Amino acid sequence: MKTIIDDEFLRCMMTAEAWKEISEEISWTEPLLEKYQDKIDWEAISGNSDILWTIPMLTKFKRQIHWDTLSSALSEKCATMPLLRAFKQQWDWRKLSMNSAIKLTDEFLETFEDYIDWSEVIDRWDDERLKFKPFEFYEQWQTFIPIAKLQDSRLWDYMVAIEKIKIMEDMIQ
Repeated sequence: MKTIIDDEFLRCMMTAEAWKEISEEISWTEPLLEKYQDKIDWEAISGNSDILWTIPMLTKFKRQIHWDTLSSALSEKCATMPLLRAFKQQWDWRKLSMNSAIKLTDEFLETFEDYIDWSEVIDRWDDERLKFKPFEFYEQWQTFIPIAKLQDSRLWDYMVAIEKIKIMEDMIQ
């Protein structure tokens, strides 16, 4: 009798692990999610950046989605302003602010200025505006930038690097 229980337990564990891997690897569609919603691993689904999420899909599966995981994994194709607006209460704004797929456009920053985690925004290494126009970025958004976090941020590093170049240029002239 014990062998049967152990086998059932192992089979259940194997099946759960297989569904987790499938959940991570497939570009799921709404019909597939609908069909297998009771079998898939929703955290893995939420972290699957190959899924082309739409407003109707997220609305339908709103309760199953792990919003913190999706906030980190949302792809650039899906990160549209209408989609971000539609679920602004569900996003994990700290993780969304760190997500490099989210472009720091003026529209994004203005629309969500009260939701964004500005300490994460100023620490992004992948944003062209921070890297090449750090002073302009700071001037435009300084009312939101937490001054206590500025000196430990990438924005600060970029500002210092530009200042260093100016000083060195002045030294050799």
